[in-house]
Amino acid sequence: MTVLQKILEEQFKHYKDIQLQDIYKLLHQGTFGSEHAIAEEHLEGIRKYLHDEFEKAEPNKEEKLLERVSPTFQIYRINIRPYKYYNGDEDALFEWFYQSSKIKEGAAKDFLTFWEVFKMINKEKKYFQKKEVKKFEKEYIIGKGLEAMHHSRQYEEANKPSYRVVNLKTLNCPIPMKE
Repeated sequence: MTVLQKILEEQFKHYKDIQLQDIYKLLHQGTFGSEHAIAEEHLEGIRKYLHDEFEKAEPNKEEKLLERVSPTFQIYRINIRPYKYYNGDEDALFEWFYQSSKIKEGAAKDFLTFWEVFKMINKEKKYFQKKEVKKFEKEYIIGKGLEAMHHSRQYEEANKPSYRVVNLKTLNCPIPMKE
């Protein structure tokens, strides 16, 4: 089993109503990390958005704390609800997310390789119909040039995702928790 196959199986096991858009987002995050998510001129707004999300998050130890999203790079989603349950430090999470956004790991060729591997896996697993994948690929990958994308409405409603994408390269100590 390939690493990407294991990542996909975990996603389909733990989340409902996954659409192609959500797989695209996963592979995009696994290639480019959070580099698109933080613009220096909007830093305080991004910090406030995390603060608001952190405040609303109900602590939950049942969710996975870290989820691998890259078959090649050290890129993970850190889920806010379990992070909060384990007394995670909000400011440290923001700093981790911010530092991660500065790391440029993957390139378009990496994403396209991941996408091709996904298509081979999909052919076997039949997560999505072949024509649906072709249509999505034509519209978003060829047509829009690998831009970042939100989760699908279906995924959002079913799973209420609350996480930040981080690169473990930026973590030089255990996951930051409050005393």
